[in-house]
Amino acid sequence: MKGADWRKWPVMRALSRIRVSALVGGGAWTLCSKLVSQALQLAMFIVAAHILVPAEFGFYAFASAFAVILVVFSECGWREFLLKSAKCEQRKNEVATMSAVSALLFTLVALVAAWGVAHVLGRVWEAWLIALYSLWIMPAALSGVYEGVLISRGQLRRQAQIRLLAEGCGFLFAIGGLWNGWGAYALVAGRLVMQGVYLLGAAVTVRWWFIPRFDRGFTAELLEYSRHILLLRVMLQMRSYAGTLAIGSFLGLTDAGFYRAAERIVAAVSELIAEPARLLAWTLFRKAGGRSAGEEEPPAALGVMATRFMLILMAVSLPVYFGLALVAERFVPFLLGDKWQPAAVLVVVLSFKQVFLVPSFVTEPLLSIAGTIRKAPGVALFNGCVSIVMIVLCAPFGVLAAALGQIVAALIALGTSMYLQGRYGGLHLRPAIMGCGSIFVACVPMAIGVSVIGYLADGAAMAPVWGLVLQVLGGAVIYPVVLYLLRKTAIEAPLPATVLKDGGVTGAKA
Repeated sequence: MKGADWRKWPVMRALSRIRVSALVGGGAWTLCSKLVSQALQLAMFIVAAHILVPAEFGFYAFASAFAVILVVFSECGWREFLLKSAKCEQRKNEVATMSAVSALLFTLVALVAAWGVAHVLGRVWEAWLIALYSLWIMPAALSGVYEGVLISRGQLRRQAQIRLLAEGCGFLFAIGGLWNGWGAYALVAGRLVMQGVYLLGAAVTVRWWFIPRFDRGFTAELLEYSRHILLLRVMLQMRSYAGTLAIGSFLGLTDAGFYRAAERIVAAVSELIAEPARLLAWTLFRKAGGRSAGEEEPPAALGVMATRFMLILMAVSLPVYFGLALVAERFVPFLLGDKWQPAAVLVVVLSFKQVFLVPSFVTEPLLSIAGTIRKAPGVALFNGCVSIVMIVLCAPFGVLAAALGQIVAALIALGTSMYLQGRYGGLHLRPAIMGCGSIFVACVPMAIGVSVIGYLADGAAMAPVWGLVLQVLGGAVIYPVVLYLLRKTAIEAPLPATVLKDGGVTGAKA
């Protein structure tokens, strides 16, 4: 690349056009909101586990899963349609109308289910819990639309601030309800308060109250797009709950509890990375530009942007997951208590699994902007089926075997994600793979250093919490230094000369 100035990279040019400070600030606020959200959810889980009896908490988890699936169906990718559309402002009323209609439909489904639980199974308390949860579907679906408008306007900071306020209100309301003896109803009420505050805050911020509007031609286009997004989301939910259900069926609820605890820890860390990454990807890829009518390939600028973004994402993600795996033995008992120690080894395995899933974080925004999102649902269905099959096949052999089986499924998902992004999104695979290899090498000294610190802490009979702190600090010092030394082959991995010329895009495909 003849020592091209990094400031001339297309990704840097795009960043400058959308005000780097605003973008980074928005990403920081988004990360902060996710961090606070995960912390509040964890705190609520701990408090609820101490107050509710197991049967009550178990049914709440079941009702919550049922409601989440209905919300996924009611959202149908409306937010993502607004993010990809160049006519977001002109079409937001039509999208909101479809969102309200679908939410009303699935609210009725929830109410019918509640009626069945009450009159067929004779479970009145449980029926009222489901009925109360049904009230969450409408504001959740509309919130997705308003969130899409906020993000399309570049108001990431405002969106994150509203999320922080809403999560705080919901948490306080739920905790107050638990202490006042509301039981599981308090958790549902807290979620309703959170969603209501978020919807109201978003509406006030964008200064728009949707007016019902219907356009038959546009509705057909909207439904065609949402069909692809919906399948992706449904498969994600199936993958989320398959592990716990299969392990509980084959091995019992104790092992299922350990597995679910490990999943939640890794998922909490993953959300801190995934959500800001997706939001920044939508913003950056939109600036790079999508495929024009008549073009068979996505523009070269989008491919360059995707490649650089992927390398930066991996440089941020790998040390986090590797670090979590290295400190899991101390971190899990510190967070959950000594009785959860068996979950530590599962955290290690699932952390490595998640490393292979990081590239999939940007598949949806990249293919949407490239105009090839229709290629994604089939692959998502395949990956979801592989994950579920591996769980079912491996669970009878133990909870650790089930977790190891998910690494195999994640490796297959990695291959399919990279193929999709390279073939239909313009990602340059060779530089991306070479750069990821260098980032992995940078993690090796960090892993050695963290392990040595842990060994020395054990030898010195140091308190586990201080050993954990020293391990985290050691990794935080070692990794950036090594990554900086390897930057020319890592995050600055050279792209093909036919694609970059003195930092500019020529239009040729790698």
